[in-house]
Amino acid sequence: MIVDVHTHIYPKMYIPRLDELSSCHEFDIKYGESGLPTIYWNGIDYGPIMEPAFDPGDRIQQMDKAGMDMQILTNGFPNGELLNPEDGIALCRDLNHEMAEVCAKNSDRFAGLASVYMQEPEEAANELERAVKDLGLKGLFTVANVAGTPASDKRFRPVIAKAAELDVPIIFHPTVGAKHPLLKDHHFGALIGFMFEITIHYSKLIYQGIFEEFPNLKMVATHLGGALPFLAERISWGYNYPDTEKNIQKNPYEYYEMLYYDTTSFYKPALDCTHALAGAKKMMLGSDFPFQIGNLERAVTSIKEWGRPEDETKQILGENAVKLFKLKC
Repeated sequence: MIVDVHTHIYPKMYIPRLDELSSCHEFDIKYGESGLPTIYWNGIDYGPIMEPAFDPGDRIQQMDKAGMDMQILTNGFPNGELLNPEDGIALCRDLNHEMAEVCAKNSDRFAGLASVYMQEPEEAANELERAVKDLGLKGLFTVANVAGTPASDKRFRPVIAKAAELDVPIIFHPTVGAKHPLLKDHHFGALIGFMFEITIHYSKLIYQGIFEEFPNLKMVATHLGGALPFLAERISWGYNYPDTEKNIQKNPYEYYEMLYYDTTSFYKPALDCTHALAGAKKMMLGSDFPFQIGNLERAVTSIKEWGRPEDETKQILGENAVKLFKLKC
């Protein structure tokens, strides 16, 4: 069983709805010569959004070609977060209904995660509960930067608490919400900025004592955790500084392996680094499909050709995801 835990989908209603709302909010949608849309926000471009993002049939064909059995679907940016409360809450509810419908029609190939409007944390927690209990979605997909506020901010704790209560995982995805002149060229916002945003996000949550507060919390760090595995030793040194807030009872090393890490990198030394930090039991295949930076076939072959023992390879290819997301195989 091969399961891809890092994929994005844009329901057919999504881009037209965003297009209608873009003039009222701080993002823009432009269409290239091919007719494919790209979303622009804060100097970062998301796209072009390829056809498999809209067409489950096309997606399944490409999954079959790559030898992939199942995908965990998540809605693509901006996920409602750049809208006002009225528009954002309504959009997230509609996205969850569409997600549940796509998954119900293809239950042997797809499972979906919920979208919530994080700027209203109590409402977001309620929508997460509805999406899981009533719609059958398997967890929460949200962003590491909520319209300029880090998702590690304690105002968002009601959402994290609800995920822990429901025993469903959270995937935090980077967005690079703050403009920075060093990231404005060469797509560095996504290529580099994303990696450090996710590194800081999970490091802050660990230092805030998130696992002390919610010992059973399940979180997936995208893109191999950004630079976290490479910088783990250096980050852990903060525990030794006298001015570091003592929210945690153990060295951060004890918490790194409580995270799950998707393998969206395909680079063997990076895979080795994450494996050394957390082990095969906490790694899951990810492709970042269907964005240009993603690759279904390399997502699979990078794990199969990695050279790990067979039992570890099976864990990473799908067994860990089946357990974490409670999939029916």
